[in-house]
Amino acid sequence: MPRANCRSNQSVINNLITKDYLPFPRDFHKSYLEFQEISREQVMTLTNLLSRIVKRINRYIKPDALDLRGDRDIEWAFIAGHIPESPGIALDFGCGETPAGLAAALKGYKVIALDLNQVHWSFMHPSMEFIKEDINTYETGLTFDLIINCSTIEHIGISGRYGGFDETNGDLTSMQRLRFMLKPGGIHLMTIPVGKDKVCPPFHRIYGNIRLPQLLEGYQKIHEEYWIKRSGKNLWIPATKNEALEIEGGSSFYGLGLFILRN
Repeated sequence: MPRANCRSNQSVINNLITKDYLPFPRDFHKSYLEFQEISREQVMTLTNLLSRIVKRINRYIKPDALDLRGDRDIEWAFIAGHIPESPGIALDFGCGETPAGLAAALKGYKVIALDLNQVHWSFMHPSMEFIKEDINTYETGLTFDLIINCSTIEHIGISGRYGGFDETNGDLTSMQRLRFMLKPGGIHLMTIPVGKDKVCPPFHRIYGNIRLPQLLEGYQKIHEEYWIKRSGKNLWIPATKNEALEIEGGSSFYGLGLFILRN
C-alpha cells in the first residue's frame, strides 16, 4: 500500500481548519503525523472523521447556522425517483457506500459500482459488481444505459479527501469520459454543489455561472432542479436556478443542483 508523505498529510488536515470550522490549533496533529508513517487511506479516514466531528460540534455551537444536513436525503430521493424503468447496464460512478446503485439493481439493472476506495456495503445483491478504479483509467468494453453520478464529480481533481490528485480540469475531463461511456440516448443522473463558482480544497468544487456550463458541455439537459436553505430556516426548499447560483457557498454549505442528462 502506498505511503503518504507526512508533509502533504499535514497540509490536508490543515485545510480542514478553515474559517468555516472551529479554531483548532494548527499543530494539534503534528506529533501524530511526524512520528508515524500512515497510508493514504488512513489519512482519508482521519480527514473525514475530523470533518464529521467538527460539523457535529458546530451544530451545538451554532444551532441555527445553515449547513448541509439532509443533502443526501434530497440527492438519493432524486436519483431513486428518476431511474428509468427500462433495465440495462448502469454505472454507479463514485459509489461510496450509498444506496444509489442498489436502487438501480432493484429496477433490474446490472450495476457496475466504481470507486477509488474500497467500500463496505451493508448489503449484497447479485446484480451489483464493485470495481476499485479511477474513472480516468478504467478500461471497459461496456457502454452504459444509465450513469449515476451522485455528489462525485465535484471531488475529481482535488486531492486530500478521497485519494485523488490535483488537476485543474479533472472534473471536466471525467464528465467527457462519462459521456463517451454512455450509450446514445442513455441517461446520466447527476447531483452537484451549486452557488457562486468556488473551489474548496480538500473538499469539493461549487458550480456556478462559469463552471456549470463547462461541466454540462456536450450533454442534452432533460431536466434540472435546485434546492437551497434560507437564513433562519435550516430546511431544504426548491429554488430557481438564479437563486441557487447566487449562494455564497463554502466547505460546509452550498446549494444543490440535480440534473437528468442525455447523451
